[in-house]
Amino acid sequence: MCILRQFIPALPNVKRGCIGMVLFFTALCGMAQDKPGDGAIWIDVRSEDEFKTGHLEQAVNIRYAEIGDKIAAVTQDKGADIRLYCASGHRAGIAKDILVEMGYTRVTNEGGYKDLQAAAEK
Repeated sequence: MCILRQFIPALPNVKRGCIGMVLFFTALCGMAQDKPGDGAIWIDVRSEDEFKTGHLEQAVNIRYAEIGDKIAAVTQDKGADIRLYCASGHRAGIAKDILVEMGYTRVTNEGGYKDLQAAAEK
């Protein structure tokens, strides 16, 4: 497990100015934990409260309504493999449309968190 990920929960009151750095380092930790050869960036577009109840280990949390403003803290590579999920896939679809409009070319709506969990358990 990435060392930084151990300290993220200890930072409950992160100031707004630090959010970008937290997202950046969390993304780096997540990318290091992907399966070998799978350089995907996983983004959970649910609310912070939903994210806290459970999320994919390698995922970064950026609310779907903020994806356009905060994606650069995670990646500026318009060809990066970005995989989005939420509770049902609806908000991930909205976030995907925003990223595609911004020029990101490899964005996938992976659907709902519970569905991803169930698939991983098979």
